[in-house]
Amino acid sequence: MLRRWYYPLRCFLGACLVQSLSTLGTVTASNYYSGAGSPAAQGDYVTGRTQGGAFNSGGFAPQYIQIQLPRAYSIRRVCLSVGQLPNGVTVHDIYMGSTSSSLSLVTTLNGYTHSGEWLNTSYNPMISGISVVKVYTVSSPSWVAWNQFLIYGV
Repeated sequence: MLRRWYYPLRCFLGACLVQSLSTLGTVTASNYYSGAGSPAAQGDYVTGRTQGGAFNSGGFAPQYIQIQLPRAYSIRRVCLSVGQLPNGVTVHDIYMGSTSSSLSLVTTLNGYTHSGEWLNTSYNPMISGISVVKVYTVSSPSWVAWNQFLIYGV
């Protein structure tokens, strides 16, 4: 089971707990399907700020969604809940950087996916100095959509 932390960062004797960062960020995307709600509502759904919806690009790949964090963090984990129909082989690239113009590819996810599946990627050591995380879908048999896009770090 995926555990989410929504409380502020807590440190004790120099050790800090990983926290949920996605709820702190601003969501932007290549496109938004109006039938899934406003861009702001879809951003709230996909980051877990509110329940009952998802992000839907309204189009086939290539598409992207990204979260701009309020400052630089060290990223421990990115968790993506797939929203797609039909199921099939997908390719997603995860980029990170200090700005949206200085992103570097850190992970490629390539495989058969189905709606509701979690794609979880951990980074050990953590990737530091990150304020933007972008998921770029290269190929998919369906419109690009995510139920959740969660980022954890310190």
